[in-house]
Amino acid sequence: MRDNTITIVLVCNDHFAILLATLIKSLTYNHSSEELLSIYIVNDKISLRTQTKIIDFFKDEHLDINWLSMSDVIDRNIDLPSDSSTFPSNVYVRLFIPMFLPKTIKKAIYLDVDMIVCTDISLLWNIDLGEYPVAAVRDRSQTVSSKWGGITNYKELGLAPETPYFNSGLLILNLDIWRSDNITSKIITSINSNIKYAKIPDQYGINIVLANKIMELDYKWNCYPHLAEKNPN
Repeated sequence: MRDNTITIVLVCNDHFAILLATLIKSLTYNHSSEELLSIYIVNDKISLRTQTKIIDFFKDEHLDINWLSMSDVIDRNIDLPSDSSTFPSNVYVRLFIPMFLPKTIKKAIYLDVDMIVCTDISLLWNIDLGEYPVAAVRDRSQTVSSKWGGITNYKELGLAPETPYFNSGLLILNLDIWRSDNITSKIITSINSNIKYAKIPDQYGINIVLANKIMELDYKWNCYPHLAEKNPN
């Protein structure tokens, strides 16, 4: 049976709320198929006033907005990696999606809040992941050995230099596999064990734990504006 709900997870704080609204509008504007958009917004101190504005703005759209707090999605007892990077703790939310979404949900799309969607999101949703735990687009670094970005200690980790390196800004998650293989815990452990090398921590952990196990998506699904095609289809 075809699933008539598309599950999407977004994370935002009050400072980036305008981007959140823009992203959601791009989703609804371009969504022409019949599925309900079920959007889970992890609220990192978004004011009640801003939340109300967003709810009111989208009240007539074919979507369901679910608000979650940071404390709802990340257990305080979990030892989150901490270093001197500029990345806030909310970057780790994407790793916990399989844990905080209901177990009845088998699949989810994660999007960074600074994105806009230029085509029907159902085209992405309907990609069959098969036995892959996750799908993503290659980062502009392309491989783990790239001088810009990449994984600087890839040799010590036993990774071949040509191993693909993926961007974590857009993910399709196969939640059952992620849960059964305890992938979240493995990624957090890997980041903590290699913290001085984890320049983009969540992305680093995903790429080393799931090396050669990530389905590669077409570049059009996660690209910079100046490189985007006029017609994403």
